[in-house]
Amino acid sequence: MIKIAMFNAARSEDEYLDICEKKYPEISFVRIYEKVRVDNAALAKGCYAVVVSSAMPPVKEMLEIWRDCGVKYVATRSIGYEYMDVPLIESMGMHAAHTTYSPASVADFAIMLMLMVTRNMKIVERRYEAHDFREAKLPGKELWNMTVGVVGTGAIGEMTAKHLHGFGCRMLAYSRTKRESLDGIVTYTDLDTLLAESDVVTLHMASTPETFHLLNAERLAKMKKGAYLVNTARGNLIDTKALIEALESGHLAGAALDVMENETGIYYTNHMYEPISNHELAILDYMPNVIVTQHMAYYTREAGLDTMENLVKGCLHDYHGEENPWRI
Repeated sequence: MIKIAMFNAARSEDEYLDICEKKYPEISFVRIYEKVRVDNAALAKGCYAVVVSSAMPPVKEMLEIWRDCGVKYVATRSIGYEYMDVPLIESMGMHAAHTTYSPASVADFAIMLMLMVTRNMKIVERRYEAHDFREAKLPGKELWNMTVGVVGTGAIGEMTAKHLHGFGCRMLAYSRTKRESLDGIVTYTDLDTLLAESDVVTLHMASTPETFHLLNAERLAKMKKGAYLVNTARGNLIDTKALIEALESGHLAGAALDVMENETGIYYTNHMYEPISNHELAILDYMPNVIVTQHMAYYTREAGLDTMENLVKGCLHDYHGEENPWRI
């Protein structure tokens, strides 16, 4: 039996784990319903693999414990793995991996955020909650009449563009690699042109040293006046302080953010009745033209099952010495 230690397991995921155990009888999940810590890392003893997440980046002491427990495979339950110290994991004789899931989950959420921010939904909802049913005098905008710039056309960016195609909007795209599947749907261009001409910019790039603060003050200033910015990728693609300045000055009309710089320790944790400790997040949360969600664009039933099944497949490939498309 190949055991997989699932740290930070959620009761809502039990269904997916049960399905995987039934479909792949070789494996068994050790379900640990708490975040990994140095003092509980040894719960993975006897397991071939450990699954972590961005909410609990594995530190050196944890990795040493897992190595000594016989763990051979450390996987994150996300597509992004920028918080994983891959060289350190590999130096300890373990393999590092990530997973993939339905790109439609994030694509749909990104489009939902576009519609919400361009229709002033934060203000609409606040007025309704206050039982202020007067006409809001806040006309929205229609996607068919706008240009949408898709930054990054990997699996999620590609799916976003395909889904947006049905709205009839003009689309520009910027990416390292052009997708033939998007011929006739998007027009590829350079980033500066995309920013200057787009009414909505949606980010779908990975977090790398090259993409850190991809949208800094200089690039935000190049965006079309009155444009909207949507980010369902990684928070550090945007210089948050510069974004706040662009919103406060009126250069940008609004933003919708599912991810945030320095979100670790804030998102995926209960902070009810507490002030928001991240100063920039607190400012954005207060702004009426900014919609903020807690890094949940991926969270659909389909994506949840995909995540677990691909984690299992990667582990089995590794265990049997086969080529593993999820190994980092």
